[in-house]
Amino acid sequence: DEREILAEGTCGDNLTWILYKDGELVISGTGAMKDYTNNILNCAPWYSNRTKITKLTIGEGVTSVGTYAFLDCSNLVNAAISDSVTSIGDHAFNSCRAMTTVKMSGNVTNIGKFAFAYCSVLTGIDIPAGVTSIGEYTFVSCRSLTSVTIPDSVTSIGEWAFASCISLTSVTIPNSVTSIGGSAFDGCKMLTEVLIPNGVKTIGEWAFGGCIGLTSVTIPESVTSIGTGIFGDCTGLTCVEVSENNNDYISVDGVLFNKSKTSLICYPGGKSGEYAISDGVTSIIDYAFCACSGLTSVTIPESVTSIGERAFYGCSSLTSVTILSKTATFGSDVFYNCNNVTIYGYAGSTAETYAKNNNIPFVALDEREILAEGTCGDNLTWILYKDGELVISGTGAMYDYTNNNSNCAPWYSNRTKITKLTIGEGVTGIGKYAFADCSSLTSASIAESVTRICGWAFYGCNALKSVYIVDFEAWLNIVF
Repeated sequence: DEREILAEGTCGDNLTWILYKDGELVISGTGAMKDYTNNILNCAPWYSNRTKITKLTIGEGVTSVGTYAFLDCSNLVNAAISDSVTSIGDHAFNSCRAMTTVKMSGNVTNIGKFAFAYCSVLTGIDIPAGVTSIGEYTFVSCRSLTSVTIPDSVTSIGEWAFASCISLTSVTIPNSVTSIGGSAFDGCKMLTEVLIPNGVKTIGEWAFGGCIGLTSVTIPESVTSIGTGIFGDCTGLTCVEVSENNNDYISVDGVLFNKSKTSLICYPGGKSGEYAISDGVTSIIDYAFCACSGLTSVTIPESVTSIGERAFYGCSSLTSVTILSKTATFGSDVFYNCNNVTIYGYAGSTAETYAKNNNIPFVALDEREILAEGTCGDNLTWILYKDGELVISGTGAMYDYTNNNSNCAPWYSNRTKITKLTIGEGVTGIGKYAFADCSSLTSASIAESVTRICGWAFYGCNALKSVYIVDFEAWLNIVF
């Protein structure tokens, strides 16, 4: 080669290297390349000239690429690796941020951790058919990588292997894979579909966290272990399905539980509205409701004994959490970034303690036994307790009723059991015939927010002795 040489030397017992002034680095000889570190005292011999390397050719006879060999070769655009190479060491091409293509030997059986990490303009790569595992962080933050086909020789995908590959739209996982490591595809926000093959046994925590493009996913029969936050922050996910033949997990209305339905594992981030956890669930695991931005209200049953760390992290629309358990334990930051939430629970409960310790508004629930309950307005609810008190709560006006059985007030069948009435703040109007014929009613308390009392509202309340008005001036402005 008549090109002008910039630097040269050895990089293995029988290997030499030459860096030409045109930017090409050529590795020649036979055997394994020496391993290096990211320490200046033991870095690759071309490290001081790393920014001048634009092209890499690893010649026939070389059997391995050493650890940290081409770390921070930030202007390296393409690399050609000969068929004799069988192993690529840890961090071998870490932070080669200009590398768009790499031609890898089909005989490679080992790719080390961080081998191609932060190769931010690498658009595609063919993983050789002899590779048996994809190491930790191997392709992390390859931000231009659009698709990956994993050969059927691979049995495991390491932690963070493809994390933050933000342009990755599709990945093919073969049936040979038995484990998917924690955060393996975390932050792959363009990934719209992933098929988990029947053969995968373990899926690590946050394996698909932050994959906001996913809308549905199916857990196959083979899976026996699922980590926390598996689909955390997947804000487009509306359904997690599970094979009916799976012995360890089950899906109920798209929500992921263990088979016995005692642990709630994942509530899909794309579901919205109210959700009542079924009685029998004993634990809500860490990050179970992570980033469920459309979730507005949750009821947690008495059976729940533990609520995991950051279980409701980032539920930005969550305003109401009713906790019926008096002794449930709470992990750290259960309602982190739930800035508008109010906890409803029993006085003296662990829920009250947690709320006070974390500066979350707390409203004590009434422990009295309920006789009947329902709705009486678009945003109004009513509860009739067995002690005789009827409580109207919520916002807005009450419905109008008649003295006809087909359209009477919903508590009419229990009217003779009502002895006390409390109309809460937020109620603006009392409907027609609302409390007609409540013959045992002796007292009523009406909130300041009430501005209208319709005709016959208290018709036939012959035992009514006292009406308490919160604000007398407001009473003077009520329209009858």
